Amino acid sequence: MYDIVVIGNPAYYENETMELASGAVYAAITASKLGVENVAFIGAVANDMRHQLVQIFDDHDIEFFLIDSTETNRLLVSLDIQGTRFANLVGARREIGIRDIPDEFMNAKAILLSPVLREVHTELIEWLSDSSDSMIFLDPRFRRIREDSRVRLMGNHRVVEEVLSLIDLVKTNRLESMIITGEEDPFLAVEMLVESGSDMAIVTLSEEGSIAFDGKDFYRIPAFRIKKGNEIGIGDSYLSSFAAMMLEERPIAECGAFASAVASIVAESTVGPDFILERKEIQRRTDILLEGITVR
Repeated sequence: MYDIVVIGNPAYYENETMELASGAVYAAITASKLGVENVAFIGAVANDMRHQLVQIFDDHDIEFFLIDSTETNRLLVSLDIQGTRFANLVGARREIGIRDIPDEFMNAKAILLSPVLREVHTELIEWLSDSSDSMIFLDPRFRRIREDSRVRLMGNHRVVEEVLSLIDLVKTNRLESMIITGEEDPFLAVEMLVESGSDMAIVTLSEEGSIAFDGKDFYRIPAFRIKKGNEIGIGDSYLSSFAAMMLEERPIAECGAFASAVASIVAESTVGPDFILERKEIQRRTDILLEGITVR
């Protein structure tokens, strides 16, 4: 049995160093570095990216099933709704279908859905929910591809209640939660996500920390203060860490503090798969953050 299976297409930012942009890959690497014993990855990849990814997964002892894509797509990506930051995203623009998932990966304790360009659709989520006893975690990214190949966050988008009713936990950032719920107040947004069907919801707030809601209590989780950090893969490392702790049946406050601690370490690290997660340092930061958590 697999402990965590991550589903999402790999992607890179097209720059001098070809920075890893795929949240799904970061999620799988984080789980492996935390000592989760059986981690697997499923995603679509073009041939010119395959060798590099295979090396990453082999280095981190991650089982993988890479779905063939006929070509690599290069897209101009807007990283926020105002379109003030841009990057060229390189990856396979291919939906992941039901027939793409080998049966062996369905036997997992947790499935993390981390799409980069909406390659995970409602039909796949419904099938996973019906066909597997796994806990399902979703990090939705609501992006649309325009005719000029520019990718932007979708405005006025609402998650179908049917989708949220099929998953155990949904994690969004502040902007995504506003797009989904129409609420600027993150407490109202995270409450609406649960009311729409998800068993638990998290809204991450960058340097302001995060808010988790389980249908009963709101957990205000602080961020661990760092001098300078990168933004790539942080949310996915947070979600992967949270899921790993949930599999250990830890209290929500501890899951949140642990995830926030891991995210801070990844943010301080060089972009890419070579970040180091030491349990002693994670626990030190977790203990500090636990003292600052408030419940209401």
